[in-house]
Amino acid sequence: MRELTADARDPSTAGAAESHPADGTFIGASPAFQTVLHTIDRVGPADSATLVIGETGVGKEVAARLLHTRSPRRDRPFVVVDCATLHEHLLQSELFGHEKGAFTGAATRKPGLFEVAHGGTLFLDEVGETSLDVQAKLLRVLESSHFRRLGGTREIGVDVRVISATNRDLWEATRTGRFREDLLFRLSTLTVRIPPLRERPEDIAVLVDHFTRRINHRLSLQREFSADALACLARYPWPGNVRELAHVVEQVIVLSDRAVIEPPDLSAAVRLGGVPTRTSEVKDAWLPLREIERRHVLLVVEHTKGNRSLAARILGVSTRNLYRLLKKYGWSARVRRVPAALTTVATESSALQDKLSDAATPPLASSCNQSGGRGTDNPSSFP
Repeated sequence: MRELTADARDPSTAGAAESHPADGTFIGASPAFQTVLHTIDRVGPADSATLVIGETGVGKEVAARLLHTRSPRRDRPFVVVDCATLHEHLLQSELFGHEKGAFTGAATRKPGLFEVAHGGTLFLDEVGETSLDVQAKLLRVLESSHFRRLGGTREIGVDVRVISATNRDLWEATRTGRFREDLLFRLSTLTVRIPPLRERPEDIAVLVDHFTRRINHRLSLQREFSADALACLARYPWPGNVRELAHVVEQVIVLSDRAVIEPPDLSAAVRLGGVPTRTSEVKDAWLPLREIERRHVLLVVEHTKGNRSLAARILGVSTRNLYRLLKKYGWSARVRRVPAALTTVATESSALQDKLSDAATPPLASSCNQSGGRGTDNPSSFP
């Protein structure tokens, strides 16, 4: 499947995938992402209120910009309001403006962002963070296309398309009384859902290539990721989605001295597919016993630098049984360079092992002591 790319700043480009929030590109190749692009191409020209749904870091603002560039308003303003970072009264002042003397410090009249966005698009980022009072005022504007500035008496008419975004379940929030149901109906005339990165792992290699080329160009470097490193990245669940992936790629490229990035250059958390640390919540630490065994076996074998006889002794199994386990879990026979800081992994695995007092495998910390591993507890370090 060919890679698709679109630029949110260029309305002539159509069809694409996901991106770093700071550059306007939407990049990817998975069927799930192409479904998103098809939806954007259909919803963009509709000029109706649109709700973009997705987890933190999936690129909701980039999608909103694409919706704007696909609409008849593409040549008019695209105005962003970050509802999560503004206090309730400041948010009202930003949205609706205020008259001179409306409150202490209001020395001059200030137009609101609804006025600034007249004829264009107003993007309400993280609209689920707004208070019920702000929600009531937003509902009135959406229903009547009129509002008053704070401290004002004159009705001001505006022609604005509202695109909002949220990482919350607003339907659940309406049930608990934290979000107005009537406002949700108004905001979600049309809906675009961006799936998290873990639901479209096919896009990871495409995104890594995009970020790598961009960073290489900026820093005058020649870096690339090996197939094994890409496989590690594909297994990691990416709770921070594309934004997190972009930061990890940049961190690895900057800190690595090698032209080809290998698994040891990645953090232990990424290599192990996101094993929780002791600071993680208990509910996130539960994994199937098979997965605990797989990670523990592969970890010990990597620590012994491929010495399977030593690994078998540490694990308390015969060499024959170890070969069977390695075949079962698809371990590559190629010897990998392993960081000396084995206690990093011991710390990351301890939260899981604390829950498995009846597990057949020996505790990882004991294995580390038998093998003589030493190091510092820094899961983000790059050997």
